[in-house]
Amino acid sequence: MTTRNPAKLIPADFVDTPSADWLDALVVRAVESPELSGGSVAWLLTAGAAAPTASGVSAEEVSALGFEGKVGETATFARTDGPNIILVGLGAAAELTTAILRDVAANAARA
Repeated sequence: MTTRNPAKLIPADFVDTPSADWLDALVVRAVESPELSGGSVAWLLTAGAAAPTASGVSAEEVSALGFEGKVGETATFARTDGPNIILVGLGAAAELTTAILRDVAANAARA
């Protein structure tokens, strides 16, 4: 029977938390009018709300992806002429809590 030495299988520079590498580049801000010049912009929408006109996303595009604004639901629209647009659902406005907002913000960052 052959045994394996983990030191020989796993390189010394192996990063066991690769998702943490991008955190230094992530900037999260809450603004009324986002700068639409590059990167990604996330819009948080309550259930049934239309995407803001400023997002440049049409109702047809949202409908084609089946986005309804449910809690944590995301829809991403890749753009070549501006930032990627991310829609993130908040669920029903009357049911919004700080815990839901925290989780939705995390979904937006991951999207």
